[in-house]
Amino acid sequence: MENSGEDPAQIPTEANSLVQHKLLKTVWEMLERVEPPLSFKCCIYRVPRRLHKENEEAYTPQVISIGPLHYGEKMLQTMEKHKLRYLGKFLDRAKVSLASFIQAIGHREESIRCSYAESIPLCSDEFIKMVLMDSSFIIELFLRKYFPSLQDEHDHVLFKPWLQDDIEKDLILLENQLPLFVLKDLFELAFASSLNDWPPFLELTYHFFKSYNYQDRPPQVNAQHFTDMIRNFFLPWSRMSPTSASDKLVYIPSATELDSTGVKFKVSSSKCALELEFNNEVLEIPRFEIYDRTESFLRNLMAFEQCQYPYNTYVCDYIFLMDCLINTNKDVDLLVQKKIIINGLGDNAAVATLVNNLCKNITLCEGCFFFTNVAQELNSYYEILWHSWNATFVRDYFGNPWVSASTIAAVVLLVLTFIQAICSVISVYP
Repeated sequence: MENSGEDPAQIPTEANSLVQHKLLKTVWEMLERVEPPLSFKCCIYRVPRRLHKENEEAYTPQVISIGPLHYGEKMLQTMEKHKLRYLGKFLDRAKVSLASFIQAIGHREESIRCSYAESIPLCSDEFIKMVLMDSSFIIELFLRKYFPSLQDEHDHVLFKPWLQDDIEKDLILLENQLPLFVLKDLFELAFASSLNDWPPFLELTYHFFKSYNYQDRPPQVNAQHFTDMIRNFFLPWSRMSPTSASDKLVYIPSATELDSTGVKFKVSSSKCALELEFNNEVLEIPRFEIYDRTESFLRNLMAFEQCQYPYNTYVCDYIFLMDCLINTNKDVDLLVQKKIIINGLGDNAAVATLVNNLCKNITLCEGCFFFTNVAQELNSYYEILWHSWNATFVRDYFGNPWVSASTIAAVVLLVLTFIQAICSVISVYP
């Protein structure tokens, strides 16, 4: 019998064929379960794990869940009864039926689901109920905040300042969002026949979050949710952009190091936190207020930029620059003294730690850094030795009135001694 040259192990058998068939079926089933790519409408994300582990509490709602990502969590169930009360009041004010709201949400269900970066494992009925409860709570909350006359003594939310503050903080979290379009749609549906009697929904929203709107921006329609809106509050009126492909990431010396070379720090009159300028040895920085909630809202804005605007990381770039300026509590001391930092934490060392931790695991785009010009100008100034020598001389000899007076007296005495010596020489050699 001739040898065919085939390896017996390679000859298909019935058993091998059955195994391959099962494998083929398994792979096809896996392919069928692959989720489609993210929709261009996607704007609400889970915070990346590398950021979440730095401070879990900063990204996690503490009293109320909004949207599906924290829906049903046990620690947030207390607020569900308040949502029901607010839903009842909202339906009393609305000019349409409950069925109309359910139908409207149903028509937009797919668009709402597409706003999230992951599939939502809720059936249609549960999803619509969740959106209705959360939307009506937010609308009713904003109405009561705008019109204090709508409040009553049974309102356990607005009559407890600590709870109101915690809700406001939770409404900014990236993982705790509903798309703004569904809130706006339901508000307009509720008051379709009397819109002239109520402010626009965006005006209600801006009023609720006015403590973050340092630039007094008017309501704008381009925000996708509350986190996006808060980020917009911090951006310049005329958007910055890299001036060239060489706008690389540039590190700068700390505040005390710059101070040692004669850089003067001045609080800027600008209400935009991102508008830093360096001119004529003066670095102008807008006031940076730091309170208990500062870390949470900054972390969420930065996480949102990482997910949604990786090439427009305005807030991340700004925090990176502040991280360069602040290395120790001595840097904070200097900036507090110059009234650039308002320290609501009380401890300057705590401020230094907070700022130094914010940029951990943050990725900045090489070539898209928005403070390259300012950073390069500071570095160029810092590298000139004369500036360091001059600053040292001024600090050592004119640092306080007594030293200045002694220095001036010594110089005057030296000049007079020199003049006397010249006069003596002239008298000897007429």
